[in-house]
Amino acid sequence: MSARPTEPLVLREHDDYLRQHRWALLSTTRGGGSPQVSMVAYDFDGNDFVVSCRRASAKFINAARDPRVVLTIADDRRYLAIAGTAEVVTDGPRLHELTLRIQASLPPGDAAALQRDIDGGLEQVGRAILRIVPERVVGRI
Repeated sequence: MSARPTEPLVLREHDDYLRQHRWALLSTTRGGGSPQVSMVAYDFDGNDFVVSCRRASAKFINAARDPRVVLTIADDRRYLAIAGTAEVVTDGPRLHELTLRIQASLPPGDAAALQRDIDGGLEQVGRAILRIVPERVVGRI
């Protein structure tokens, strides 16, 4: 019995919507089980999402403990909620590579602020990346 080909998780119409936006709500779970939501900038490359944050932030601490997250991109009554697993990247060349990826997608003022952290040394200033691999997409666009 052959396996049925699977449809891409993020369909073409999702791809266009996600590339037109840069801000989302990232939902994580606190240690006690309650939700925690943060506004974040993201980059989507067609396969995964990257979010830059500080290692001391609640979103990072929560995702490091429980990697199940939801990223919601809303635009008036249109939205996509992306449920997925967050991988934490805290050092090395990959941290720098993914930080440059998100920096390139940001508006100039936000990109300049991130550049100061790059110049200061990402590890030294406590920067990290959450790389979110989508597992389920729901919404209406």
